[in-house]
Amino acid sequence: MNLHETGSGIAWIKQFKVQDQPAARELLKAVRWVSAAEFTEALTKSILEEAESIAGPIALFVEQDLKVRNGKVERFYKQKRKPKRAHGVAIPPVRSKQLFNHEVGSEGVVGSIATALKRQSRDKFLLHPTAEALRRKKVRAFFILADTVGSGKQAGRMLQSLWNLASVKSWMSAGLITTRVIAFASTSVGRAYLEKHPMRPAVVYDVPCPTISTVFDASDAKRLVDLCARYSPNKSDDGLGFGKEGVLLAYAHGIPNNAPDLFFRSTAKWMPLFSGRVTNSVATLVETGLPRVPVAERLAKVEAEKLAASRWLNRLGEDSKKMLLVMASLSRSPRTENAIAARTGLTMPDVRRWLEVGIHFQWISVKHRLTDDGLLQLKHMQKKPKYEMRANLPWPENVVYHPTSLRAPD
Repeated sequence: MNLHETGSGIAWIKQFKVQDQPAARELLKAVRWVSAAEFTEALTKSILEEAESIAGPIALFVEQDLKVRNGKVERFYKQKRKPKRAHGVAIPPVRSKQLFNHEVGSEGVVGSIATALKRQSRDKFLLHPTAEALRRKKVRAFFILADTVGSGKQAGRMLQSLWNLASVKSWMSAGLITTRVIAFASTSVGRAYLEKHPMRPAVVYDVPCPTISTVFDASDAKRLVDLCARYSPNKSDDGLGFGKEGVLLAYAHGIPNNAPDLFFRSTAKWMPLFSGRVTNSVATLVETGLPRVPVAERLAKVEAEKLAASRWLNRLGEDSKKMLLVMASLSRSPRTENAIAARTGLTMPDVRRWLEVGIHFQWISVKHRLTDDGLLQLKHMQKKPKYEMRANLPWPENVVYHPTSLRAPD
């Protein structure tokens, strides 16, 4: 069951005026649901793959909303004045900014994943280690872990908090430390914002974060942005959430605050689908395992209708379908990995894998364009199979096979 088919989803759509309900259904249908299993597997895999390239221990830091006073973000560690040197314990992985209001957000789920990795490989991973442990263990990388990079500002504060330490600047200038921001999903805006930081982090993610502007074409996006603004519980806002991103993503542990307000904010007259950004009410009704990409539907979206209707499609295995989908998506620009993942619904690792396969078989060029052989493959798939299985022909019951001719042994 998808979100727009649940009882809660149907009730949420009915709050809109009759003429706006089709658009509301379209908006809800576009929300990408991420199960707990998918999130844990993807983030763990990304961390382990990135760790393979680091020759030494890695410090894991869970992204959280740091305090900002007088325009300055708090430091991750205390710092001695003479000489300037980080010391003591780090900010804990999970904490509440308000002592009288204890709440744990996505940092709790991410923290659990980081804890599991630390327990499995204590020599490789350290979780929010002390400054003394950073030196003693000779840590060679900082991994900042998050569920979503939206505007990039929250992860940016984490980077700045570390950068404000003289010790960290010294280690980086000596080439001793590299930095990664690892998330399940990221917007292109957030990625660009983080990559400009002086720590020059590599932003690693599994899925290009779906937003209204990336999921829909320009005219539909404008119509849905207007819908969010008109129905926003916060009338003084544009209704697109924090950073004005309009993120269309929902996790089993909650919906990001950069999703449209009408999904999670409430008033006396408006009941949100995810009150307080909590998704528990629908988590048991929607898909709970790893997602399957609707290949035919995605082929139609990349304007490959003939392939989507091809009789060959149902005969192909899942891997072959994904290869075909990646090749079909290369018919238009942009042809970056990020753009291909957004068009196909595949993860970034999947896109890289199938691009490598296509290049190996010379169906795709190194510039991600279809070769003549690649075009022939797609053209072949559009044809009707030469021999069709007559699946509808009845087969008589209780028929025992016996040979009609015999052959004597040599």
